[in-house]
Amino acid sequence: MGTIEAFKHNFNKKCHGMSCDFWEAEESDDGANFKKLTFRKPGTNFFPVDCHFIKSEKFVNQDAGKHLRDKNCDATCIWRESDGEARETEILMMVELKSKFSESEIRDAFYQTIYSYLRMHMVQSLCDGYDCKTQKLMLCVGCQRYDSDSCAKVMEKISKRREAGIEGFGTVALFSLIQGRPVVLTFGRLLGLYGIELKLPQQMLDKRVQLNLYLTKEVADETFEVAL
Repeated sequence: MGTIEAFKHNFNKKCHGMSCDFWEAEESDDGANFKKLTFRKPGTNFFPVDCHFIKSEKFVNQDAGKHLRDKNCDATCIWRESDGEARETEILMMVELKSKFSESEIRDAFYQTIYSYLRMHMVQSLCDGYDCKTQKLMLCVGCQRYDSDSCAKVMEKISKRREAGIEGFGTVALFSLIQGRPVVLTFGRLLGLYGIELKLPQQMLDKRVQLNLYLTKEVADETFEVAL
């Protein structure tokens, strides 16, 4: 049994079935300009997770501990991929959508996925078949594309900090993400870039996480599709 089957069994009142070939992450704020990010992979059965499981609860937000934050992302999904040799990899993707492109907005968006992942980990830990070590984790942000002036300003600021040897989310991750390159690092390193001090199990800290930034084709696009 994999995480998905156990999840559907244990939380059957909050599960909405599978989605074949694609799944959609939608912005919950009615006033946002960027509305929806669609992920497509033909032949794949996606299991979108109800937002109930990634929203903060009193026992795991800033009311309970000074290192916790009341942060939620917009959507999450679990699916499996085969390597063609009868071996499957389970993938968990956390997604946050932003309408405004700026360093602070993108930084905060990934910050939101981190805390939602912590809650998803807690929920999955109740599921037979869940393996934190082998499940692939992807933290993704979708945003409306920057105009050339906005991009130039952000890259100039980050480049100056890189030249000065300053390490942070912008210099280590965002510099590459803006250029369309995914970033892979350990979860512990990611927490360090944000200054998040949590005493987590070592297998979580050592876990590799992939960061992706998806930008629309045009500045004013309200939706975007990604081929996985």
